Amino acid sequence: MTQATVLTKRPASTAPVMSPAVDTPSRRELLDSVAGTFAQMETVTFGALYGIEFLQESELRATIIAGSSTFFEHVAAAIGDAGLPTDGTMGGVIDALDLSHAEVHALGCHCEGDEITGAIAASRFRRLPD
Repeated sequence: MTQATVLTKRPASTAPVMSPAVDTPSRRELLDSVAGTFAQMETVTFGALYGIEFLQESELRATIIAGSSTFFEHVAAAIGDAGLPTDGTMGGVIDALDLSHAEVHALGCHCEGDEITGAIAASRFRRLPD
């Protein structure tokens, strides 16, 4: 004799509410998308952010990049183009790309050069791990 599984239907009032599926890009997809954006601007130069290594995590996250004309303002715009809005702070960029303090430093600190070309930015994003 085969055992059968009995399915019971819940009343409509207790049925789970299903929300539409949202496709959230993976970290690699976002990094590649941002890299692609900068690759299209390979000769454009962007200003680096000064003193990243001296900031506490909370200070770095609170740094306003909207309207700053720095490299990271353009990173935030590229993230927005990929469908993830940021809040105009470094915290928004860090959260969207799941970046560590060290990765932020490697991407756009003045220690790595006062100006960053689009080609260099694209290369830096592609080198980050998944």
